[in-house]
Amino acid sequence: MKNNTSDNEIRLKACPFCGEKAEIKYESYGWGGNETLACVKCTKCGASSQRLNITYREKELTDKVIDLWNCRYDRGEQQYEQETEKEVI
Repeated sequence: MKNNTSDNEIRLKACPFCGEKAEIKYESYGWGGNETLACVKCTKCGASSQRLNITYREKELTDKVIDLWNCRYDRGEQQYEQETEKEVI
């Protein structure tokens, strides 16, 4: 599997922990290296997405790890803060 990191960097959000850029990493494993893991990893702090080894086609695998990395849960935290402010008043 070839590395399409440069093609997808623009789609990756910055690291949620340190704000630096991230890149897609591919790793071969299994008998004869015929299986591939993919994840997104921060170039500075090393935070990473879940490693996927599902037998997707290369483009599907890349899109899936980008979606996992770009997923953020800010809305839930904001909603919780708003609800707790209402309870205090």
